[in-house]
Amino acid sequence: MKKILYALLIITLFAGACKNKDLDYEDNCDPAGRAVKIVINWDDPVKEARPMRINLFSLSEGIADYGREDIPKSGTKIIRLTEGCCYLPFCYDYNATNIYFRNEMEHELFEAYCAPASRATYNKYVTRDNDEETVAEPQDFYVHCPEQTFDVEFTSENPDTLVFNFYPKNTVRKFTYCIKNIVGIDNIKEVRGDISGMSSSFHFKSRVISNTPSTMYFKNGVTRGTNTDGYIEGEFYTFGPVEPYHNIFTIEILATNGKYYIESWNVSDQITESMNDREAKIERDGYDILIVDDKIPEIPPGPDDEGEGSGFEIGVGEWDEVIINL
Repeated sequence: MKKILYALLIITLFAGACKNKDLDYEDNCDPAGRAVKIVINWDDPVKEARPMRINLFSLSEGIADYGREDIPKSGTKIIRLTEGCCYLPFCYDYNATNIYFRNEMEHELFEAYCAPASRATYNKYVTRDNDEETVAEPQDFYVHCPEQTFDVEFTSENPDTLVFNFYPKNTVRKFTYCIKNIVGIDNIKEVRGDISGMSSSFHFKSRVISNTPSTMYFKNGVTRGTNTDGYIEGEFYTFGPVEPYHNIFTIEILATNGKYYIESWNVSDQITESMNDREAKIERDGYDILIVDDKIPEIPPGPDDEGEGSGFEIGVGEWDEVIINL
């Protein structure tokens, strides 16, 4: 009877000790794991902070992967990890625009990729020189794949607390473009385009982009200047161009008269310079792609006879774009 009472006393004291610890770390008393504080660190929290996801793969024999855990916008969360285990960690924005994931539970194959997409006008009117997959433009995509593994080791200096810091960075690159010498800029309703030769995926473990080229759609070009001397400028985001660079840049214009105008240029040299030569980009007024020619005809303000003009003036009505959900 005395042994039973003694055992109950020990259990009571142990439980009390757990409850008297800092609330964040009381789970260290759980035999299923030790409490670890996940912290997401941002360079610019006001602009960048967003919910993130971590994915921890066990590298210790006999210990299962921790798996996925969503971290709120506040950037902190307590999780439990097996003490003594070594983990391969990934941190990424699971809700990024136009980005999907595959093999999320296999660290060797885990990959983020751009959503497949289709455009009726592109499929019907653009003459392609490749059979690349067409994809939607990614937006900001923050990722941190530490080169070091994370070891769950508590020492005399930190017997109760262990903090795992992540430092996400934006993995997509912004490219800017400008098309000059446009007459009738006031008669343009909408501008969009595409560019070939872009990588559409990112490999987490190796932290490199895929070397399979894709054609990426972008939109939201802006018209500027006067009606007799106008220009279009804009930007698009991508994981990056695939080497060797072969990039066909296409612009699509929907006019207020309902007509559709399209033109393409080989900008491989400009993309190469933008990736390797900052001075060359500065000489292009700071644009990655600068088009200065008269291939785009004057955009008329009202209805026009079908078939007149430059030969790439087509009546299409409202255009459409489809993101292919997988």
